This record gives sequence, structure tokens and C-alpha cells, in this order.
Amino acid sequence: MAVKNKTYSYHCVIALIAIALPLLISFTKKDNKPNLAGLVISDTKPEFTSKTWLDGSYQTEKEGYNNDHWAFKEKMVRINNLLYHLQNH
Repeated sequence: MAVKNKTYSYHCVIALIAIALPLLISFTKKDNKPNLAGLVISDTKPEFTSKTWLDGSYQTEKEGYNNDHWAFKEKMVRINNLLYHLQNH
């Protein structure tokens, strides 16, 4: 009996790349600050020390920083605003 090899469709590969691409670019790009006007929660990178790590403040500050500085944020916000405008008008 022949063993059937499992193959992945192109759709799965494209979806995986689309999900992983912003993550990979976030790690390689030095400055991910979007060029957007509005509310910015954290503009400076939090300082990593053993004290901030153990009391939990580093994690919360880093989460706020990452929410404002992920790759493609500027493009995604503009697409979201365009779709919102098209839906409501």
C-alpha cells in the first residue's frame, strides 16, 4: 500500500506568509513608528531591568509599545478607515 504524502495548498501557504510577514518585519525593522496623527500610547521603548521584569511593569509597558509600533500599522489603519468610510456613506 502506497503512503500518501500530505501536500499543502497554495492558499494555506499564502495565508501563513500573510500572517507571519508583519511579525518578521517587526523583528528586523529598527523603527516601526507609523506616520499617523492621533493618540500614541507609548512612544519610547520600555527599559528592561530585573526589577521591571519581576514586578510586571515591563510587560504592560512593552505591550502598549508593541500595539503602537507593529509593522504595516499605517497601511492597515488607512485601509480600515477607507472601508469604514465606504460602508457608512
